[in-house]
Amino acid sequence: GLAADLESILKLQDFDWRKTIEYISQQTILKYREGQPMIQIGKLPAVPGPRWRLKPLIPEGDISVLFGPGGAGKSMLALLCGIAVQHGWDGLGCEVEQGNVAYIDWEWGAQEHNQRMKSIEAGMELPFTPEIYYQYVFQQIEDVIDSLRQRFVERNIKFAIFDSKVAALGGAKEAKENSEPLFRCLRSLEGISCLVIDHTTKDIEG
Repeated sequence: GLAADLESILKLQDFDWRKTIEYISQQTILKYREGQPMIQIGKLPAVPGPRWRLKPLIPEGDISVLFGPGGAGKSMLALLCGIAVQHGWDGLGCEVEQGNVAYIDWEWGAQEHNQRMKSIEAGMELPFTPEIYYQYVFQQIEDVIDSLRQRFVERNIKFAIFDSKVAALGGAKEAKENSEPLFRCLRSLEGISCLVIDHTTKDIEG
């Protein structure tokens, strides 16, 4: 185990690694269970910066849901929003705050979305070649949120698209019964604007 490995490597005399690791683990769990501290609001200083990442579609640092039937163009619209934010492009008629974008995908694949972006570039006659970060995922959101958070920090991601709610939760049954795990994970991405793509009930049940 870890304690034995540390003892063999560091060879500290009269140091109990097992008790130390157990203590650190217990304190970590207790700190996690405490959650965020309770504070007083009302007299806090105004926070500078935009209230919208893409006005009036994507609020800054909050969670939005793009909801509709299959084939309605939700992923394409989400990509358009991502391109607008990534490149500070106002071609959608929206005020935009530029920032790095990540598309987190359970549904298709990198090539499919790459082709969609090329179609957008040609169809909208963009004066630039659009690029965003992309991550294909096959695990449930709770299993990958920590690694995603780290990658977001490393790449300074400001806007993340999650395609889709059903797949992120592990399937239609799980999504129908309880979607709270997904939104709990997304709320842990402090300061990142999130867009979740969701399907109608008929699509989920079908």
